[in-house]
Formats: sequence, structure tokens, C-alpha cells
Amino acid sequence: MDGQYVPTVTPIEIEGVDKTSTDVQGATQKETPTFNTTATNLNGDKIAITPSAEYPAKLVDPATGRTIDEPSVTVEGEGTYTINPSTGEVTFTPEPDFVGTAKGVDVTLSAPVGRNKDGKVQKEYVKTATAKYTPTVTPIAITPTDKVSEDIQNVPQTQTPTFELSNDKTAKITSKKLVDPATGQPTDETTVTVEGEGTYSIDPTTGAVTFTPEKDFVGTAKGVKVQATATVTNANGKTATITSDASYTPTVKAAVPTADPATSKDIQGATQTGKPTFAGTTVSVNGEDKEITIKDNSYTLWIKMVTKFQLQQLTRKMEQHQSVHSRSTQQLVL
Repeated sequence: MDGQYVPTVTPIEIEGVDKTSTDVQGATQKETPTFNTTATNLNGDKIAITPSAEYPAKLVDPATGRTIDEPSVTVEGEGTYTINPSTGEVTFTPEPDFVGTAKGVDVTLSAPVGRNKDGKVQKEYVKTATAKYTPTVTPIAITPTDKVSEDIQNVPQTQTPTFELSNDKTAKITSKKLVDPATGQPTDETTVTVEGEGTYSIDPTTGAVTFTPEKDFVGTAKGVKVQATATVTNANGKTATITSDASYTPTVKAAVPTADPATSKDIQGATQTGKPTFAGTTVSVNGEDKEITIKDNSYTLWIKMVTKFQLQQLTRKMEQHQSVHSRSTQQLVL
């Protein structure tokens, strides 16, 4: 009896393995989509198929869906993908203002899965597969910290609102400006005035703000905002900016000295002398008592003004007094 040998040949194909990556805004990312055979070796592992100079990996243009020979392709609003054909590694350079998960790019590979008995690759042995690379870009944020200060009346105060970047890998703070209270917009001027409060001045290098109050202003000021700008730069030198505002609010405490009035009494026409007394005071500033003293030679004579009506009344009284005095003198002479 004759026996028959009937072999079964299972076709071998290539399958792609998608890859992802994540990094911060503006940072370059890299990943290598991989390819395997659908068949396994004796250990049950799939066999890796790697690109080479003869069988290079190529990008698929997202705009047309066609495989291209060019090593780079740009996705509008996302960034640029560049492939190393011999290794399949893809480099993603995001636009500096792009954040989120990109649409990504497909990588295709056509490579042989076997050879004939002569060690040659036949056309039907070359298989093709596609794998996708999808990068995600996390946004860089600025965290502002508001500041307050307090001091006594007519004394300048200084504070520095702060700004912290969530990541400084591709970004840095490039400017700090005052926000004009009149317009609500940042200004290149280093000084702004708030009517009835005082003047705010900023040091653009350090961001320190000095408040010089009007001499009669007391209480908590409306304050001023400082806007910080951070510049994000990608590997191609393109830039984008992000901004954040922090507030500075000063409080001015009244510094009122105590006073004891003086009185004197003497006959008409006699020179009189009196000396009102003044004393400093104590004001609590930032939880500590601050002594307020009165400077020598800082006294000012203040004369109370009278109204025209009061002056007329005073004049009539003086005239009446003079008339009575005159009649009395005449009677004495007689």
C-alpha cells in the first residue's frame, strides 16, 4: 500500500505594533513602531522583522494616505514627523503651541518573510504591514502666587508676585509686566498710577513691584496685576507664548499722632504763649508693633479760617464794645 504525504503550508504575513509617546509642550519625542511575523518560532515567539537599507521603513502621508519616499512629513497644526528608514525610528517635533494627543502618522514596511531553497527572496515572499505612531503633548502651565504687603501711611512698600513653570524643559519666563488698571492690558511702561491710591513701579528683571501711596491714602488698595510671559521653543526654533497673572495688594495703615491742646489767659493787649504737645503712636505692621515718632521742627502753624458771616459778627461786637467804652469815657470827663 502506498502512502501519500500532503504538506500544509501556512502563509506568513507581517503585522505592525503601534507605539505611543508622551512629553511636554515643545519637546521632541521619538518612538519606533515594530513589525513581527504572524508565525512563531519553536519557542512560540513571533519573529521580529526589522527595516534595513534594502527594505526601508517609510512614512504614510496623512494628507493623501499614500506611502512616500521622503523622510519627513508635516501635519498642519501638530508638527513634523521624520523617519530613519533603516531603523524605523520616528521623531516628532511638535509645533510649540500644540498640546494634546496628535493624529499621529502611519509607518509602513515591506520586507521578506522567507527565502527559497537557494536563499533568494521571491516576490511573493515580500509582505507589507503598517504600524501607527501617536505622540501626546502635555501643556506647560504657569502657576502664579499673589502677594500682599502692609506698612504705615506715606511709606513705600515692595513685594514680588511669583510665577512657577510646571516644566522648564522647553520653556522659560521671558517677561514680567504691569497690567494697566485703566485698560486691563499689559503695558511696556514700568509705572502705572491708580487715582486716589498711589503709584506702582515694576522691576522688569526681578518682577518686584514697589507701591508709593499718596500721602493721604489709608486702607487696602485695589492693587495691581503683574503678567508673566513664558516662551516655549521647539527644536526647529519656532516659539509660542503662554501667560499668567498674579495680583499685588498693599495695605496702608494710618499713622496719627496724639495731641493735647494748650490754652492761655491774660488781659486785653497782653502777649500770651501756649505750647500744644504732640506724641507719636504705635501701629501694628505685619504682626509687629512699629513706633511712629514726630520729627523735630516738623510742626506747622494752622490758623482756623472764619466765614464772612462770622467775621461780620465779630466786627459788630468790636464796634459795640468801642461805642460803650467811648460813652463811658465821656461821662467820666464831665
